[in-house]
Amino acid sequence: MAILIDRVIETSEAWDKLSLGCLRFSIALLMHKLPVNLYDSAIVSYAASLGLGERTGPWQAAYQYRPKLSGIIYCAQLLFLEHHTQKQQAGKEKDFTQSIADCVKEWMTHLSNSPIGWLNELRAYAYIVAQNTQMEPNIWWDDDHQSITYRNVQVSMDEFRGLMKDQLQKATVILEQELCFVNTDYLLPIINLTAILDQQRKSIPKYSFLMEEENGLGNAKRWLDRRVRNSPKLLETFTDP
Repeated sequence: MAILIDRVIETSEAWDKLSLGCLRFSIALLMHKLPVNLYDSAIVSYAASLGLGERTGPWQAAYQYRPKLSGIIYCAQLLFLEHHTQKQQAGKEKDFTQSIADCVKEWMTHLSNSPIGWLNELRAYAYIVAQNTQMEPNIWWDDDHQSITYRNVQVSMDEFRGLMKDQLQKATVILEQELCFVNTDYLLPIINLTAILDQQRKSIPKYSFLMEEENGLGNAKRWLDRRVRNSPKLLETFTDP
């Protein structure tokens, strides 16, 4: 047992060392002033490779590429935060907030001449381009008008109707058996949902369609409560002894 514990501790310490090494390597890449050739930066080169097109040509459109830039920038923010958190825990930083502010100014803004600063500027440019570019549709009708294609997945209307029918049946079972505890002696009330009046503009606290007199559902507010109270087994399950 002692040997097993020692191995677990050794493995944990090895992972900690590996994680710290990965963090330091990542920070070294982020804290890299851009050279004359931007692509001498590993992060800029990696970001460029993410722009290669899949179906639309050699390069992706701006609206496709911008979320990938956001992903890199978000990861960089987390890495810088972890870096300064560890420095503070080691007693190497007195003012954590000021250290973060200085880091943002030196390594994150578009004026910082850093990889993430450059990606921030590129993302802003991509946003403007995307706003003035016609997006490629993700969903379109096929020529027979009986099927649709979402990206590379084709679904016929019969398959779609079958899917919706199956999901509705499963949802009904969950509603009746797991949420409302329906049985032959206690059935759900029949409600014509198409006739329900629901005024979403009303700002009354706790408003819902149950409050509309025209719906005739005033007695339904406590339906589940009555269902539980009328069943000794359910009452025992949901109430304190």
